[in-house]
Amino acid sequence: MNDKISIICPVFNNDKDVYKCLISVKNQTYQNFECIIVDDGSTDDSGKICEDFCNSNDNFIYFKQSNAGVSNARNNGMKKATGKYIGFVDSDDVMLPNHLDNLVNGFLFNDKIDLASSGIIFSDKLGKDLFKSSEKKRIFSFDESLLETFNLSTLQGLVWNKLFKADIIRSNQIRFDENITIYEDHLFVFEYLANCKEDSLYSGKLTYKYFYNESGALHTSKNSLNELVYPCILIKNMAINNRFSKLIINTVNANISEIIVKYYFTNKKIDNKSYLFLKKHFNDFVFGKFIRLKIKIFGLYVLIFGKRRIL
Repeated sequence: MNDKISIICPVFNNDKDVYKCLISVKNQTYQNFECIIVDDGSTDDSGKICEDFCNSNDNFIYFKQSNAGVSNARNNGMKKATGKYIGFVDSDDVMLPNHLDNLVNGFLFNDKIDLASSGIIFSDKLGKDLFKSSEKKRIFSFDESLLETFNLSTLQGLVWNKLFKADIIRSNQIRFDENITIYEDHLFVFEYLANCKEDSLYSGKLTYKYFYNESGALHTSKNSLNELVYPCILIKNMAINNRFSKLIINTVNANISEIIVKYYFTNKKIDNKSYLFLKKHFNDFVFGKFIRLKIKIFGLYVLIFGKRRIL
């Protein structure tokens, strides 16, 4: 297989790491790709680094836009993509040399695959490995794929360890929601899978390295509870509207419960809107299925004593 891959790389004020990222893309063993760099209004040297890199590498393309956020940058990158498959890389991460080969071989391995996914190595800024996803190869059915987006050991609700079919994205007009600033990846992946007809492949090969960034999307302590929960509500509504299995809806509810409880015990406070939301959906988020006993107890605690610590 030698189908073209479009890699979307949004960049914003990351002149310390972006060159390392671009080199990792350039050094892929699978070479039929274009890398579309979308500079989201950087004010440091990121733009110059990217432009210079593109001037000496024909398959790297540079665009600059006014700052509009990572979702807007990714959406604009997808508009310019010409490949059969679309993938993503964050400008402070690196792809191992066989990353694209690993992903594209997933489609070669099984022609009934609509999504190919690799494993991830999560590292700190010094390069120390903190967590690795599963190294076991798996094929997931439609329902399983949706559920596994909540599993940090396999598919996950992340875009940078995956290859998506461009025709599925375009025919269903799937875009990143530009109104949310966290978990936009998960919403995108869930919507993509909701429009798939075939299975998903998780290769089990750890070929993407994510460097933990305290200002990045995975660092959630600075986000409001509403910002954290809202994307999950959108996912839940999508599941309900598409009449997905109760198992999927219960899994989303359990995920929301964990977010609420972890937020409360991290911040020791909860805003009134979030408290009323928890109260309204009490049965789903405290007594629903698949919610761990510890979370149920904490949920009750938040509901009973949360009012004493409302913002």
